[in-house]
Amino acid sequence: MPRPGAGGTEVYFGKTSPLQPAKGDFWYDTSATTLNFHNGVSWLAVAVSAGQFDTLSNSISVISAAVSVVSQAVSVLSVEVSVLSQAVSVLSVAVSVVSNKISTLSQAVSVLSQAVSVLSVAVDTNSNAVSVLSQQMSVLSQAHSVLSQAHSVLSQAFSSLSAGLGTVQLRTASNAQVISGTTTTKVSGLSVSCGASGIYEIAGKILYNMSVANGVLFNISGNTSTLVMGARLTGGQAISSREVANQQGFPWQISLQPTTVSIFVVTIDGIINTSAAVTLQAYAWASAAGADINIKKGSFLRAYKIG
Repeated sequence: MPRPGAGGTEVYFGKTSPLQPAKGDFWYDTSATTLNFHNGVSWLAVAVSAGQFDTLSNSISVISAAVSVVSQAVSVLSVEVSVLSQAVSVLSVAVSVVSNKISTLSQAVSVLSQAVSVLSVAVDTNSNAVSVLSQQMSVLSQAHSVLSQAHSVLSQAFSSLSAGLGTVQLRTASNAQVISGTTTTKVSGLSVSCGASGIYEIAGKILYNMSVANGVLFNISGNTSTLVMGARLTGGQAISSREVANQQGFPWQISLQPTTVSIFVVTIDGIINTSAAVTLQAYAWASAAGADINIKKGSFLRAYKIG
């Protein structure tokens, strides 16, 4: 086994001579316990005294121990270099991960920047729309103000008209009604109210037909203190009519005798002068049992104050 010497000299230990020695190398023959020197051609025995040999042996031991220490130091350094290399590798991986995260973050920032840009455009668009809408609202507000003023004028005019003439009382039969038998029966829906101390125009139409051809009676009843200044009820198949003038109180009444079951109409037309509030109600009944009166939807009664 060779051991390094000074100046590149090799020192060999073993039972056999080294195969490729160099000039200046030493070989200690452990079998013969002799020290040999190579002169570049062959090994020459080196004659040494026992003291010299011990000194040389000690020197060799010292050199061997130093070589062993250096070898251990190199081994420790190799381990530290390996650990450092692994740490550098781990750090390189961490740097790569951080780099990837930075790249991902950069892409996210870019996407967010584009989204902010789009949102900014949308905000500008909405702002313009709000501005246009605000202008339109301003125009509508002005128009509403004009309409409100016009409504106020109309309302005042209507109030003046209402105070002078009153309002229309209009009642309509919203559904058909069947009146059976000879008992006086109210016609549903055909009822109007008139205030005291007023002159009212009364008008209306009652559409009807009979289940069988038979006699039928209609009347308009109200407060007996009311003066009927003039009124007329007209109807039937052969145009039957009943007129009154300056009659104190009600009823207005008409008796008809249809000879078919066709639809007929009773027309109501009159003027009354009220001394007290009065409610006018339309009535109907048959002159014989078994003859139903079918009042039609759309029949109406109206009262309008004219004085």
